[in-house]
Parts: sequence; structure tokens; C-alpha cells
Amino acid sequence: MKDQFLKIITFFDLLIEKISVWLVVASIFLMLSFSLFGIVVRWFEVSFLWLDPLVRHIVFASTFFGGVIATGKGRNISIDLLEKSLVSRGYHKAHRLILVIANFVATGTLIWLAHSSFDFVSLEFQYGKPPFWGIESGYLVAIIPVGFLIIAYRFFYIFLKHLLLGEVKQ
Repeated sequence: MKDQFLKIITFFDLLIEKISVWLVVASIFLMLSFSLFGIVVRWFEVSFLWLDPLVRHIVFASTFFGGVIATGKGRNISIDLLEKSLVSRGYHKAHRLILVIANFVATGTLIWLAHSSFDFVSLEFQYGKPPFWGIESGYLVAIIPVGFLIIAYRFFYIFLKHLLLGEVKQ
């Protein structure tokens, strides 16, 4: 039962990884394309008011996708001083315990941030105005709770790996 559960969540984690990589690549391509387009049309004294806000939102989205990838690879921001000290002294069980606790706390924090960002999105739907193309700003900032929830899932997956399998490598 445990093996089947781990296979399912591993499948979802790998799927999230692949989708995030493709979305980062697409985001970077779109950012460069739209930015270059904006520069070229300014040479002809033409300006599109929607172009800069669109690029800003794509940058924002690509940041979350990059965070999803970094979390899965274990390249997120952390303070490694205690971890390295424990590993160098041979305290592997203590190291594993710290990783379990840290990933659990990170998961809880990200769920709390996602909940708070859902409140922000609802406020944007109430009071925000469409920055371009008549799209409500609430739709554009919806990447915030979605990004936090996906990163929380990846931390939860790492937490379960450490807890159930005892894996120390991320």
C-alpha cells in the first residue's frame, strides 16, 4: 500500500516537474519575444500599452515555475550550516529529522501563504481593474496561490520521502 501511494505521488511530482520546465521555457521565450517586439515597435514610434504589464505578469509566472523546479531539485534557499555540521559528524538520523521537520514546516508555511494569496486574489476580483485586454487582474494574479500550492506539494512530497523512505538526498 505504501509503495503504491509513493508511486502515485512520485508520478505527480515528475509530471509537475516536466510541466514546470516547459512552462519556464515558454515563459522565457514569450518574455524575450514580447520585449524585443516592444523595442522594435518603439523605433517606429508605436507603443502598445498592454505589452509591459503582460511581460511583467509572465516574469511573475516564470518566477513561480522556477521555484517549483528549484524545490524539486533541492536548490531552494536554506541554511545549510546545521545540516553540514550534522552530516560531517555522522549524525545522519538527526540530519534526517531536521529535513523532515524543515520540509513539513515549509509545506505548512506555503499552504498558509496560498490561503492568504487566495484572499488577495478575491480582493483583486472585487476592486482590481483590467490592466490589458479586458482581463480582470484577479485572473492574472491567480498564479500566486497556484504557485504556492504547487511548491507546497513538492515540499510535501520531499517530506514524505524523508519520512517514509528515509531518503536524505533531495
